[in-house]
Amino acid sequence: MSSIWDERNLGTFTAYGTLVALWLYALWKPRVRRSLSEALAWGCLPFVPASGVLARLGTLLAERLLYLPSVGYCLLLGWLIHAAEEGCATSEDSAEAGSVLLPESATAAPKLTLQNTRNASNTISKENTRKSKRLSILRAVAWISVALLAQRTRQRIPDWATDWTLFHAAQEACPTSAKTRHQVRDFRWCCCCSRNF
Repeated sequence: MSSIWDERNLGTFTAYGTLVALWLYALWKPRVRRSLSEALAWGCLPFVPASGVLARLGTLLAERLLYLPSVGYCLLLGWLIHAAEEGCATSEDSAEAGSVLLPESATAAPKLTLQNTRNASNTISKENTRKSKRLSILRAVAWISVALLAQRTRQRIPDWATDWTLFHAAQEACPTSAKTRHQVRDFRWCCCCSRNF
């Protein structure tokens, strides 16, 4: 990259902007401050030394350096799902509390009619149905995401069987990486030398 305005930096700027927005949200909302701050701290603080921003590292950013930041990612994802569930929750609705909300015109009028209370009850039940559908969709998306990521993890396990399978998988993932080429070459050289002796 030769410029900060390179299009490849768009994802970086988006990620940092999202983190800053979440930190600000955590500061202004005392109810979510602790849980959101902990998730962001677990995600950001262990990543700073591993990213090589403060000091030059002798290694590339590898999976082993991302274990602790992934704890923060999981906490943040759980917080987001919980916040979305709270937004879809029907427990705060007055229908569940046993009272009926009336339209503004009905509350302003001195007389309450049976028709007004029925209309209000129908409106509330439709709203509850919509919210429960949204909550079901949210839960389904969360479980599908967990299942897909678990399947990807299961597919990746054989890559860690031996050094050769690990280096070979890394070379397939990053064919232009000088580090992976160097590792594969060194591994082949070591295997050839050990056969000659």
